[in-house]
Amino acid sequence: MILIIMPWGRVGSNLINSILSQHLKPINGCVYNEPTTGLQTRNRGQGAQAIAVAQARWWETFAAECEENSAIAANVSIASIEEVNWFISCVEESTAKVIYLDRINVVKTAVSSIKAQQYSRHSEKMYGKPSWEIPVGREPLKEFYVDPEQLVNSIQRLERHRANQRRLQSLCPGLNINYEELAPDIPTAIRRITDYLKIPAREYKINSIKATANDLQNEIINFSEVLDRLPVDYQSQLLAK
Repeated sequence: MILIIMPWGRVGSNLINSILSQHLKPINGCVYNEPTTGLQTRNRGQGAQAIAVAQARWWETFAAECEENSAIAANVSIASIEEVNWFISCVEESTAKVIYLDRINVVKTAVSSIKAQQYSRHSEKMYGKPSWEIPVGREPLKEFYVDPEQLVNSIQRLERHRANQRRLQSLCPGLNINYEELAPDIPTAIRRITDYLKIPAREYKINSIKATANDLQNEIINFSEVLDRLPVDYQSQLLAK
């Protein structure tokens, strides 16, 4: 069993999922991309209990599949888990090899999520299908608007999810990869993953491009307004390049 765990998206998970899939496929493995998020979305109208039950059933099925094939992986967002304590217990009791993804700059994580939502709507309009990642050959959004209140709320939620992930990491140590080390040096990060999983290193193809520029002043239309509305402790993260 291989678990790729993140607080929520925009931490390089699409890149890792794609490259890891290319390594696992030749040994009859695969990566399930955010199955718990899909269950959360599909069962939201039925309430929290329905989501929790669906996710528990998924875990049972996933764990059973992994007993038959250790090259099966799943990417799980802490934000999607209805019962976090239950999930932590599941990981503790498992023999999973866990890869933890995170991004030190929480503001840029939240901004990237807001931009990805806008790109998803744009891609559905332009190409007939919503997508949060940008395939090679397509152009990212050049400029976008950020609602300051939405950004602050997103940061607060992300901090809660990161706290839950850190709690899990303290109980179930694994391989930690931050976006800040992944983005500038993908080969080194992938080598760390293949060494940790003890799987053969292979050639791979990068299928998506970076969605958000390092310098957000060149992209956020209302940058000054967003900066002014951010709590002081977070302003330096928005200004980071």
